[in-house]
Amino acid sequence: MILFCQVCSGDIEATKAILQLFGQASGLLVNYTKSSATLIRCKTDEAATILQPLRCPIVEFPITYLGIPLTIRKPTSAQMEPLVEKMAARLPTWKACLMQKPGRLALIKSVLGAIPIHQLLVLSPSSKTIRAMERIERGFLWEGKREAKGGNCHVNWRLVNRPTNLGGLGIQDIQLSCIALRQAKLTILGPGAASTCNSPA
Repeated sequence: MILFCQVCSGDIEATKAILQLFGQASGLLVNYTKSSATLIRCKTDEAATILQPLRCPIVEFPITYLGIPLTIRKPTSAQMEPLVEKMAARLPTWKACLMQKPGRLALIKSVLGAIPIHQLLVLSPSSKTIRAMERIERGFLWEGKREAKGGNCHVNWRLVNRPTNLGGLGIQDIQLSCIALRQAKLTILGPGAASTCNSPA
């Protein structure tokens, strides 16, 4: 759970009182040693004294919440690297050479293509990150490896991304999917949700 409040004694005391009332009503007590405070555009030295009643460590951005890296700026390629490595880790390396291309295609669509969706709902990854994710899918499809080079790539990847009824293989275009997912979020939540993209909210 994330709580937002002003860094002033009144708000901190009120927040702690609310958490105590919640604990008394539900029996779920807050473990402050496992909690953390992250400051948004304020100085750590000034806030440390005010946050002392909470007795929790102060952690700087970026932080991770529900598997999503949160920061006050657009995440860098380095901050998105765990997502790329998560996709690479799902490659069945020793069995890949035994799989036919239709089997690899099914795995890309059902597993590799689904891994980044959670983060793409909120984040707009850099072109470098998108290329890295596509490189993993492309390498696994054509060679059963993390990367395929040169003549091993039989068809242009943009053609592969097309729907099957348009001559492609139906593998999602990550960049277009990112735009579509965030647009769907704005449609459901309304225009006010635009400010939440790439922000701690």
